[in-house]
Amino acid sequence: MFEAVYRWVDERIDLKGLQAKMLNEPMAGGARYAYVFGSALLFIFIMQAVTGILLMFYYAPTADHAYASTRYIIEKVDFGWFILSYHLWGSSAMVAVMVM
Repeated sequence: MFEAVYRWVDERIDLKGLQAKMLNEPMAGGARYAYVFGSALLFIFIMQAVTGILLMFYYAPTADHAYASTRYIIEKVDFGWFILSYHLWGSSAMVAVMVM
């Protein structure tokens, strides 16, 4: 069934041609490790945006509630400690990748 749906979509928007153009495009000077940093930076930025949106639902950015809301995220929210840590380390990783 998946193959039939794939063929139907491919007939209309040429997925195979799009895939060939995206994956087989020649690069001037050849492939280098320096090209990886742009993709890594984009990935980190997207993850920062996603984790920031998730944290936005519980974090209160006021002087009297910021610490309490952070403690609540860490202790009460399911996997809140992971999302907060990922967001924290992601910001450092973004600076490091950008400098590289």
